[in-house]
Amino acid sequence: MKKIIIFLFLFFLTSCFWWNKEETLNQGNEKNISQTASGDLIENTNQNESEKKDDKAFFRVENLDEKNFISILPMDESEIKGDEIEILWQSLSSDIDKIEVSFQNKDSSFPSDRYTLKTFSPWDKSFRYIASAWFRVLDFWLNEYTFIAYSGEDKSEVKVSIFLPEESNGEKVNDNFSSDEILEALPQGWDFWDVILKWDTFTYSNIENLEIKKESLASLVCSESDTITDFLVERYSWVYWNSCRELVKWKGLSLNILRLKWEEYLYEKHYFDFIHNLHFIYLLEKWTWIDKEWLADKNTELKEKEFSFSLVENLFKQVINK
Repeated sequence: MKKIIIFLFLFFLTSCFWWNKEETLNQGNEKNISQTASGDLIENTNQNESEKKDDKAFFRVENLDEKNFISILPMDESEIKGDEIEILWQSLSSDIDKIEVSFQNKDSSFPSDRYTLKTFSPWDKSFRYIASAWFRVLDFWLNEYTFIAYSGEDKSEVKVSIFLPEESNGEKVNDNFSSDEILEALPQGWDFWDVILKWDTFTYSNIENLEIKKESLASLVCSESDTITDFLVERYSWVYWNSCRELVKWKGLSLNILRLKWEEYLYEKHYFDFIHNLHFIYLLEKWTWIDKEWLADKNTELKEKEFSFSLVENLFKQVINK
């Protein structure tokens, strides 16, 4: 029998991951993509802390004053799932200087956090906050986020409550796929060693910096650059991509992605298996303190740099041909 090493990690909860869809960069060519949204503020009273643990997921918004500097967009209960939940809002005032987010979950191992959104600019009409388990600002049960928008010496506060019931089945991966389905597609061998489950993603004991996840994927081709860009925009913030290569047409391709994640840049090789709906992410390089204005030059520099990824590519080819 195949030997599987399974590590069950604690849910991580820390500072926010940001997303601003005002600007997206593709292959050295700047492309402006604006996100527009409309919707009235939802004013509901927050659910009492004595909520029973078997209640359904919910998303609620409460205005803590009448100033209304920002408008939180509503969310359907079906979207309250997984280890990342996005909170969208519109700026109702052009004089907002900064926004802070205060997080609290009394049932979590990381019960509180307070963070200033460093990427928010006063002229941003819309913004996106990622409540992420990986950054320790999302856990089971009641998660409370207070968005504090400052304008000079004045401020306005909006509270968002997200109730996330605990999943009963630890084998569930990305809601739609079981662990067994993924394991059937992943080979093992002397060069890869054992498959490892890390919460809801997979990796290999002999390959560092590799993440494999199962997700619904639409077939992409390198010649349709706009489609690739739209695909990446849905997942990342400011991003460049290069070196697209179709390993098997309509079945799998690879490309390099340079993206910002909070205060660091990540340069990754992504492999997409459209047969098994597997997404490989292999970290090539990361560093801190780079601004979005420098991404074009950095993309050119990294594109010419040599990286070793033959082991991961060999693994991917075995998977896609299986």
